[in-house]
Parts: sequence; C-alpha cells; structure tokens
Amino acid sequence: MTDKFRVLIVDDHQEIRTALRANLEALEQDLDLVDVPTGEEAIIEVVGTGIDLLIADVGLPGLSGIELYQKLKTTYQLCR
Repeated sequence: MTDKFRVLIVDDHQEIRTALRANLEALEQDLDLVDVPTGEEAIIEVVGTGIDLLIADVGLPGLSGIELYQKLKTTYQLCR
C-alpha cells in the first residue's frame, strides 16, 4: 500500500483529463493520479484500490458524475 494521496479523475474527454492531471502534477505533491473516461471504470478503480479524492465530470455519458458519487458514497468507502 502506498502513502500517496490517491486522486481519481473521471471525464469522457481525454483533453480535460490531461489538463487536470497536468495541473495537479504542477503542484509538485506526492500524488497518485489515476484518470478514466467513464463512471463504470471509476467504480472498478475504487473497488480495486480505493481513492482519497474524486474529481468527476457531472455530465458523463451513462453513469453521470452525480450518480457515480452517490453510488460510491452509499456502496463503497470513498476514502481510506
């Protein structure tokens, strides 16, 4: 297990994920950044390794960012 703060970025636009990742990397903090394009893939990430922070697009196709947050909040432990 890592001591890094784990951040999950969820957006269906690659350029948005790339920009968010670049801005977080510019903070020069010890972050474990993960980005995925769908809410369904986000759930797999949370189940597999957990997260400390979720950054999600509200308007995701399929499972929206709001639905993703609600599902993670009620079903899975968002933070370690």
